[in-house]
Amino acid sequence: MSGVIAAIGGGSFVLASWILGPRLMLLSRRTGEAPEFFIGLGLFLMAALGYPLLAMSQLLVDVPMSTRMTLLVASCLTGAVGQSAVAIFTRRVFRPGVAWATALMLGILFAYPIA
Repeated sequence: MSGVIAAIGGGSFVLASWILGPRLMLLSRRTGEAPEFFIGLGLFLMAALGYPLLAMSQLLVDVPMSTRMTLLVASCLTGAVGQSAVAIFTRRVFRPGVAWATALMLGILFAYPIA
């Protein structure tokens, strides 16, 4: 039963991100504001694309391993870029111009290629 509830919750988050991510990016295009773009991009890349790619890489056991690895790498890349967009959004909205927040954001941006 808890697996069903988790699937419904996760699916709802993915669906909401498919809707809200592009809408926020379009809002940014109309208003010229960057925070809407960054949070929309983060939602879209991490939840709308990254989570389904990760699930497919785990669930498609009958496809070649190279295909599964490609899906996994794509999930990791979309997740890393999406998380970077969320870090930029957070710094711009909640701590603009604060040196430690900028350093933390840059640490997040540059830590992904290493991990």
